[in-house]
Amino acid sequence: MDNFHAGRMYGAWKANETLARHGLLTVHKAGVSYTNRGFRSNGKNTYMITSDGKRAIQQMLRKWPDIRANTPVSVAAATSPNLNMNPFASTAGLNSSFSLGSGISLGRSTFSRTPTKKSVKSTDDEKELRDWVVMAAKGDTKTFKVGKDRRLFLHRLCDVLERDHPGLRLDHSSSNEGQRRHLHITVAEKGSSARSIHPLFPSDSPVASARKRTTPSISGSGYKVDAKNSRKKPRSANEAARRAALARFEKYNSSASINSSPVIELEVEDRKMPARQTSTSKDAVYDNQSGEYCATNKAASKNSHVGVETVAKSGGVIELLDDDDSDDVSSNGTVNLLELSGESDEAITIVDPRETRELTIFIDDRERSRNHKPREMRIELTKEIKSGNAKLVLPKNVSLGEIREKKLTFGDFAFESKRGNEVKQLSICIERKRIADLIQRSAYGDHWKQLGRMQDNFQHAVMLIEGDCRVANRFDPYGIQNRERKISHHTIENDEDIVIFLCRAILFSRKIKFIQTKDERGTYRSISAVGLMANACRNIQRAEAFQILSKNSQQSQLSDILTAGGIDWRISKEIAFQFGSLKNLKEHYESCDATITKELLLEPMLRNSLDHHLGRVDMWSKAIHSVVTSVDERKAVVKRQFDSMKYLVEESICDQATILYNLYKGRSVDGALNAALDSTEEVYSSEKRTVHIECSKEYESCFEKPTEFSFYKLFQAQENRLALPYVQFQSIFDNLRSDAIRIHVVDGLEIVDDLCKMITSPSVDFVDVAKRIACKYNGLCKIEQACNQDDHRVLLVRGLEPALNRFAKLSTYRLETPILVDMMIASLMFDHDIVVLHAFRKNISETSMIMRQIALACFNYQLLPKTSHMEAANH
Repeated sequence: MDNFHAGRMYGAWKANETLARHGLLTVHKAGVSYTNRGFRSNGKNTYMITSDGKRAIQQMLRKWPDIRANTPVSVAAATSPNLNMNPFASTAGLNSSFSLGSGISLGRSTFSRTPTKKSVKSTDDEKELRDWVVMAAKGDTKTFKVGKDRRLFLHRLCDVLERDHPGLRLDHSSSNEGQRRHLHITVAEKGSSARSIHPLFPSDSPVASARKRTTPSISGSGYKVDAKNSRKKPRSANEAARRAALARFEKYNSSASINSSPVIELEVEDRKMPARQTSTSKDAVYDNQSGEYCATNKAASKNSHVGVETVAKSGGVIELLDDDDSDDVSSNGTVNLLELSGESDEAITIVDPRETRELTIFIDDRERSRNHKPREMRIELTKEIKSGNAKLVLPKNVSLGEIREKKLTFGDFAFESKRGNEVKQLSICIERKRIADLIQRSAYGDHWKQLGRMQDNFQHAVMLIEGDCRVANRFDPYGIQNRERKISHHTIENDEDIVIFLCRAILFSRKIKFIQTKDERGTYRSISAVGLMANACRNIQRAEAFQILSKNSQQSQLSDILTAGGIDWRISKEIAFQFGSLKNLKEHYESCDATITKELLLEPMLRNSLDHHLGRVDMWSKAIHSVVTSVDERKAVVKRQFDSMKYLVEESICDQATILYNLYKGRSVDGALNAALDSTEEVYSSEKRTVHIECSKEYESCFEKPTEFSFYKLFQAQENRLALPYVQFQSIFDNLRSDAIRIHVVDGLEIVDDLCKMITSPSVDFVDVAKRIACKYNGLCKIEQACNQDDHRVLLVRGLEPALNRFAKLSTYRLETPILVDMMIASLMFDHDIVVLHAFRKNISETSMIMRQIALACFNYQLLPKTSHMEAANH
C-alpha cells in the first residue's frame, strides 16, 4: 500500500535518522568548527550504509522490480554505474542521494538546481538607464564604470533607445583605460516624441500620445496620434497584440484619456447666474441666451460662472467651487463629461468630495532593506499606482496618495484610507513571500508564526506567494540537516507541501487568505487591486492600536499556563506554537458544540506533532481542556498532587495523561492511579479516522478507487446546474465530524470572458464590475440555498494566466482586464469570505495533485468540533 492511501504525507524512509534507527545507516556527527573568518560551522555529517542496509536495498529491488524503470536517473548515478557502498558525506540530510546501480538513484541529487538566467547586472543597467532617460533633460550626463562586456552592452542599449524612440539622440563615449574606464552617456537631443521611454508606456502607445496632447477642444479628448510610429511593423506576435489592445484603448476613451481631459475650474453662485460664461479650456465664451460659443482672445477670468446643465454637453471634467463669502455648505463635486455623450442632462451625477477617499499604501522599510533591489519595490509600486493599470480602473471618488515607507509591526504592506479629516488604517495586512523564502525558512515554522501573529491583530491576514510553485523542489530548507528530532510537519520541500501548508492555514483560521502571483509585476498589480477594493469595502474594520512586548510573548504565556497545570513541557510548547495565544485556543473551544468535542479537539494535532512514547494523545487532549477551563487555585492543587506521585508514575506503566485528567475530574490520588491502571490500552488509531470526499462526476478521476486500508471514502455529489463543480472534504471519527471544506473549480477562461463582456462600454465603473462578478461567483459557490455558515469555501481557478494571454489577442480585449481580475479576487476575499487558490496549468494532473494534498491535510490536521447528525452518520 502506498503512502497516500495510508494517509501519510511522507514515506517511512524520509529521514536519515529513521534509517539509522532501523540499523540501515550509521551516522557520524560532525563537530563544531570555525572558518578562517571566525564564523561558526556545524560541519558535515557522515553517513555509511550498513550490511543490513545493503540487504534491504537488494530486497526492495526484488520486491519492486519496476523501481528501476520508474526512478529518474541523476547525475551522480550516471557517473557511478556500480553500487557504491563507500561512506559518503551529505550536505543536506533529506536531499542526499546514493546510487543503486544500472543508472538508478534514490532521493534527490545534491547538485545545484539553480536555472540559468539573464545577467542580473545587465537587467539592472537597462532599467536604470531607461528610468534615467525618462527624467533627464537635454545636456544631462550619466556615468557608468564599465568593463569590456558591460561597455558593449550599454553601447547597444543606447542604439536601441534611439531606434525605438525617434527624437532621442544619445552621445555615449568612454574615457580612461583598463579598470578606470568609464562610459559617459549624454542626452544630446530629446524631442517631444521621446518622452515615454519606459517599457510600460512605449512612445507609440496612446497613453504616451496623451502626454503629447495639443490645446484640446471643448468636445474632444485631446489626443495626438503618432501615425509614423503606429505604422511601424511589429517585431513579434505579442507586439502586434499589444498594439491592437492599445488602439482599442484609444478608441474607447478609457480612464487615461479621461484623466488627461481639460479641467474647468468654475465658481457657482446660487444667488445669480450671469448671462455670459467663460471657459478656460478654450479661447471661447459661451452665451446662455444664444446657446453658442463666441470666439474671443480674452482668457477666462477667475470669477466666471458656468451652469452645470450648460457645460455638461461640452466634454471635460468640471470642479464646482463655492464662493469664498458663501455661508452654505460646500457643494464641491466632479463631473466626468466624456462619459455623458448621448446621455440626457438628468443622468448627470455630482460626486461630493467629502465622499472622496484617499488611499495610501505603506511598505515596511525593513522589507526593502532585505530586498536584493532596495529601491525597486517602492519605485515599481508607485509606477503601478500612478501611471499603470491601477490608474486606469481608479473610481471617481478615490484619489491615490503616495507610497510611504514605514516600520510596520506586522507584515510587509498596510493600507490607510482618508476621508475628509478622518484617517482610518484598514485592518488588512499583507505578508509577501517568494517561493525560495517560503521553502528555505520553513523547517522551524517561521511562516506559521507570522500568520498566527497577523490573524491575532487583523481582520484579514493575507499571505502573498510570488512565484511558480512547480520550482519549489529547487530549494532546500535551511538547517534541516542538523535537526536532531524527526522532520517538522512545517517543513516545505515541494509544490505538494505548499498545498498542504495552504490548506492547513485555511482550516486553522477564517481570517487567513492567500494571493498567488507568478512574478513581481503581478505582485504590484495585486497589491494595488487589494488596496482599491479594501478602500471600497464598507465592512473592513479599523486596525486597532497594537503593541507587543516581544514576538513570542503570547506563546510563552500559553506555554507557561499549560506547564503550570501539569502538561508535559514538550506538549505545552507545541500547543503554544500551533495556536499562538490563549485567546485563539479558547476561540476554538467555543466553536465546539459539545463537551466531548472540546475534550478531543486537539487529538489530530497532537498525533502529528508528538512522539509516541509520551502516552495517549486522546487523554492529553482531555487534560489540556481541563487545564484551560480550570481556575488557578484548582490547577495549583492538581499540580501538587501530580508532582507528589510523579516518581511512581514514571516507574509504572501508567499513562500520565490519564492520571492527570482524572485528578482534574475530582478523583483522589489513589482513585486516579487505579483509573489509569484499569483503563484499556487502546490508543487512537488513524485507520478509524476517515475523510469523506464528495465530488462532482468530472473530478472523480482525481482520486483512485479507495480500498479497505485507504483513509478516505468517495461519494458522488448530486448534480446541481446552479453551482460550480466541487469537491468537498470532511473528516469523520466515530460520532465526531469536522467542518466541511468545499473546493469549487472554475476555468480562468470563464472568469475573463465574464469580465470582458461587462466592460465593453467606454464608461464603466470597474469597482462595481468587480463586485458584480464576485457576487455572481459567490452564488455559484453555494450548493444549496441554506449553506452551513461554518463550512470553508475555496475557489480553485485553473489556467488564469493562459486565459489572459489568449484574450489579449482578441479585438475586445482591454488593458484593464488583468487588474480587474485581481480586484474581483479581492472582492471575493473581503466581501464573501472565499479563499482563491490557483492551478497555473489547466491540465487535470495539477488539479488532481491539489485535491489529493488537500485530502491529506484534512486527514492529518482538520479538527473535529462538531457531533455528527443522524444524516451524517447514515451517510
